[in-house]
Amino acid sequence: MGRNSALSLGFPIFGGVETTRYKVGSVLIDVIDASANRLIWQGMVEGKLTSKALQQPEQAINDAVAVIYQSYPTRLSSKAE
Repeated sequence: MGRNSALSLGFPIFGGVETTRYKVGSVLIDVIDASANRLIWQGMVEGKLTSKALQQPEQAINDAVAVIYQSYPTRLSSKAE
C-alpha cells in the first residue's frame, strides 16, 4: 500500500510516495448444502500477518476460524434475539 504525501496544485510541490510492505492473510469458509449443491453460508476474515502469526501459523489459523464462526447463524442465536 502506498500513500501520497505530496501537496499538489495540479503538479507536485514537495513530497513523495511512502510505501509500507506487509503480508496479508485471508481465511474463507464456505458451508455448502451438498444435496442441493448450493452455498448456504460464507465467512471470511482478512488481516495483516504479524510476526507471531508467521511463527505460529496453526494458532493464527485457529484464531481466524474462531473469529469467522462467531458470526455463523445458529438456531440458538436466532432464538436469543
